[in-house]
Amino acid sequence: MTLIYPATADAFRCIADACRHTCCKGWEIDIDPDTRAKYAAMTGEIGQRLRDAIADTPDGASFRLREDERCPMLNDSGLCDIITACGEGALCQICADHPRYRNEFSTFTEVGFGLCCEAAADLTLHWPQPMTWHAQGGGKRPQTRPQTALPPRFREESTISRFACAICLRLFIWK
Repeated sequence: MTLIYPATADAFRCIADACRHTCCKGWEIDIDPDTRAKYAAMTGEIGQRLRDAIADTPDGASFRLREDERCPMLNDSGLCDIITACGEGALCQICADHPRYRNEFSTFTEVGFGLCCEAAADLTLHWPQPMTWHAQGGGKRPQTRPQTALPPRFREESTISRFACAICLRLFIWK
């Protein structure tokens, strides 16, 4: 499977406590089964805090948000206590991936960045070089045509087309 991702991917860094619109507030934070098991086995204060903060349901596990809808592991300084205590490798899958997302196709997978993330939007809209895409893995990179050359019903809803929309906004509105 070929993995296609924007050149900006390697430069992305979460701005954590400098972010004005934290991704750790206002949405359900699901915990994948492997990470749930890892959290259940953690010892010490962080292990107990994690176990106290998790709600298990028949549909899976998630963090119980505080009254202000913040993740219970987000401290008052805007930093994740899981990362500060255990490192990024201890994050659940959704937290490790965000704001990245994937679009799976039969012969390739596109990876992109949600522009709801302040750092991802800033990186995308202020990237100094022409945008390029990297491909890795087996197979060939699929050939693409400019989205405007296709009739609307054939335009693919994909990372590439959404990214093209962001670039169009950059070119026509902000420049």
